Amino acid sequence: MADRLPTPPPSPIGQAAGLLIGVPLFWMATNAGLLLAAALSLVAALALPTVAISVMRNQYRTLLNRAQVSLEQALDRLEYGDEPRRLA
Repeated sequence: MADRLPTPPPSPIGQAAGLLIGVPLFWMATNAGLLLAAALSLVAALALPTVAISVMRNQYRTLLNRAQVSLEQALDRLEYGDEPRRLA
């Protein structure tokens, strides 16, 4: 332990350089993390309603097609009766 040289005190220039480099790097790192988290939450907030709307539109389109076929069948029964139509 006696052969160890004492460390010199840090120079004011080194401390200033550390502050000039370290503080902006810390600020950029924390802001990058916040921006990344905000972007990910924005993607989820926009993607989920879009997917839900497209699924609902497809289901509604299917329902409308089925309703149209049912109405056409009901009108055919009213027009021609319950007997199947005979092709000539």
